[in-house]
Amino acid sequence: MHGSGREQLPEETKEVLVPRARVRSSSRRRGRSRQVKVVCQMKKMIVKVNKQIVGLDGLGSELKLGTCDISKTTKHYHVFIYDMDQCASKRQLINKRVTYSNILRFSPGVDLWPIRRAMPFSLPVECHFNRYHYSYKIGYIPQVRLQNHFKPLRTVDSIVLTPRDELWRRLSPTEEYTLGHPMYFQADGPPLNEDKRLFVDSCYVTISSSRLSRPRFTVIENHGCMIDSMSSRWSRFIHSGQRNVVRFSLDAFLFHGMLGKHLYMHCEISVRSLDPTASAKSCTYNQSTKRWEELYSSNAVCLCCDSTCLSSDLSASSKVITSEPWIMESDLNIVEEEETTSFLPEEVGTGFVHVITTPAAEIGPRNFVPDSAVVEEVEEDDKFEETRRTFEEVFGLV
Repeated sequence: MHGSGREQLPEETKEVLVPRARVRSSSRRRGRSRQVKVVCQMKKMIVKVNKQIVGLDGLGSELKLGTCDISKTTKHYHVFIYDMDQCASKRQLINKRVTYSNILRFSPGVDLWPIRRAMPFSLPVECHFNRYHYSYKIGYIPQVRLQNHFKPLRTVDSIVLTPRDELWRRLSPTEEYTLGHPMYFQADGPPLNEDKRLFVDSCYVTISSSRLSRPRFTVIENHGCMIDSMSSRWSRFIHSGQRNVVRFSLDAFLFHGMLGKHLYMHCEISVRSLDPTASAKSCTYNQSTKRWEELYSSNAVCLCCDSTCLSSDLSASSKVITSEPWIMESDLNIVEEEETTSFLPEEVGTGFVHVITTPAAEIGPRNFVPDSAVVEEVEEDDKFEETRRTFEEVFGLV
């Protein structure tokens, strides 16, 4: 018996055609950028690695997919494009799915500094294909679950130093900074007279809340000279629009062997006259022009940043403020990508690695695509047989 092609399928058939999506546990890295992308085509594996995770000065020769080097480099990515069976890839048949796997490795040289801005890593990369391909066309509408996030309000009774995100919101305890990205900090002071301004004289980072702890890494010194800006493009003072607020960013880093540990910023902060001087300034080194530049005033007050800046205001007092802690992580969040072709309108393949997964969109009710499909009645004792092709037949490997 033939139908019109628009009848509802039995529930048992729906379960076969549209299996229930597995519920993935949420990650506390929600909203983070995706740094490694894997695309699985019919015969090729494409792996794109964001340059940020290998550091600004990372050498492409230190990044390999199995035994293969980088195929090409774009503005933001290192790209590997190779056949599935190249680069010492391993082929397996698991649960009626064909799997090609390899290892993405990054081995940076050892830095002489106490900090590092790129982490070595070794990531399993896989492409999965259904060995059998069916000719059904099922449509569905994904539904994204909306969530509200609330942060407690805090009053500023004195000078407070806090880590922030790129929108200058306080970093929550579950949020982290990642290598290859800037870190943001804000110093908030009490209301000031019209002829006064808040200045950050010096700052250094430690792995303890104690100001006397070691090791430490200095980022600002010499009465407001951002010395880290001489080697890092993201380290700079930033306009806040308020006299009692100082903002600055730093190129993310961590101490050797301290991934996932708390870090603390200790800054010497003072209230001085509104106009910057050699002893109260916000100077950033411009790597393009090879000179120091003051945020609010003439660059002349920054000339002493290459030597010693002497204090001319003996009456001014400063206070050392310790920031709230933050955590550094290596941002190796992986995105799974699917790519379809006219040869196979259904799924061709999915690629992923085993380390970090991102929360998938919640799948809502499925809507069947109107088609000229034919539904036949099948006796209970009859077996449901379907025409199918193997993975090897589809890709010409027989």
